[in-house]
Amino acid sequence: MTSPLEKLLVDTRELDAQLVADVLEPYVRIDKNSREIRGTQSWAKLTVQQRALAYLLARKAMVALDLLPPEEEGARPIHMETSIGAQGNVLRKALSVLYKRRLVDKRGRSYYIPNHSVEAVKASLLPA
Repeated sequence: MTSPLEKLLVDTRELDAQLVADVLEPYVRIDKNSREIRGTQSWAKLTVQQRALAYLLARKAMVALDLLPPEEEGARPIHMETSIGAQGNVLRKALSVLYKRRLVDKRGRSYYIPNHSVEAVKASLLPA
């Protein structure tokens, strides 16, 4: 007999691919050959914080699509600057705020979005 409480159990290692696709679709495309993350027209309307979230979420999608190895999911600010279109100090400040809000986490100097934060990232990106 299964306990009714078992429906509360989640595996934070599992990624909700549909959720990630729905969140990212308005903002980015991933070139499967060059493995570049490209912003759509809606990308330009995002703040630096939102672009950082979309970029890091796209890297999470790339891992799920086997375009990146799992150990490369995170990104260092210096590697994000060009893709996000933000100067280093502005980007680092944005990432610091996102880290304090627990939307992103860090491994060493690389930032990434934990699976359990994807819903909160959705709320930060999608229009109300």
